[in-house]
Amino acid sequence: MRFDTDNIDLLPFSSDTHLMHHLGYLFRTDRAQKWTNRHTDQNRIIMNDSLYAVGSTLESRKATEKMMRDLIRELKTDYKHLYMCRIECPDDRVYYFDDSLFREASDIIRGLDEDLAKLDKKILFAVTHEDQTREFLHFHLLIFEER
Repeated sequence: MRFDTDNIDLLPFSSDTHLMHHLGYLFRTDRAQKWTNRHTDQNRIIMNDSLYAVGSTLESRKATEKMMRDLIRELKTDYKHLYMCRIECPDDRVYYFDDSLFREASDIIRGLDEDLAKLDKKILFAVTHEDQTREFLHFHLLIFEER
């Protein structure tokens, strides 16, 4: 296993603004475009064991972010029932997801989702970040608490 799953922390959001900023960070739609670079179009969403493109243009990434905000709204939940976490591949020679890393991430997500179900929590989606080549290869999870 190449991802570090020993210390997975579910971090709460402090406000709706915090949640919106996090979604902007995940999908690279923030105003400053601080994290966007030539590798951003390689970022993907993992949802229900399937891969989806985040989008190669700002307009397409904004559309993807809106779909995810709508999904959160459909759940009739708020920031108090949402959590985030980041899972890293600590091997600094690995910068991009290949098929085996996507399979490993999907296996981690499936196993974590089973564990979270015992706590009435569920993973909504994961977002891979392949455009931060100076950091460990990683993916983020957005988790909601069922009420």
